[in-house]
Amino acid sequence: MFYERISPLEIDYVVCWTSRLLAFDEKDKVRYNYLTSGTPVDERVFFISHSGLRGYAEEAGVSFHVALALMITSELVDHFLEVGYHKETRGCPMDFTEDHSDLVPGLRTGRFCRPCTRRLDKNKDLKAAVEAMLAWGR
Repeated sequence: MFYERISPLEIDYVVCWTSRLLAFDEKDKVRYNYLTSGTPVDERVFFISHSGLRGYAEEAGVSFHVALALMITSELVDHFLEVGYHKETRGCPMDFTEDHSDLVPGLRTGRFCRPCTRRLDKNKDLKAAVEAMLAWGR
């Protein structure tokens, strides 16, 4: 029903928030415990979980809204630049976090690591928008 309602709309993207962790099928496996995911049904739709985010934001010393902005920003960067999330915890919004407490360093720093910044440097308009989003509320 959800996809049927948004499909005729002339919108670029829809970001859906949920308090639950995400699960999806990938290569005959069920992946679970995820914070962000696109959907195979409509490439304009992204899901972002805020499960536990309030506590991680508090631990990082930022507001919940700053943490939400960081989650949206990382998903947009992944989508537009196809940067992907990296396995190493670098204190970057693009840190892949199996242990969700690994979000804290990225929330605390509020900036991208050098390799991700180099990728952002290739698109000045997107970089300006991303920097504005990361600075929001700080």
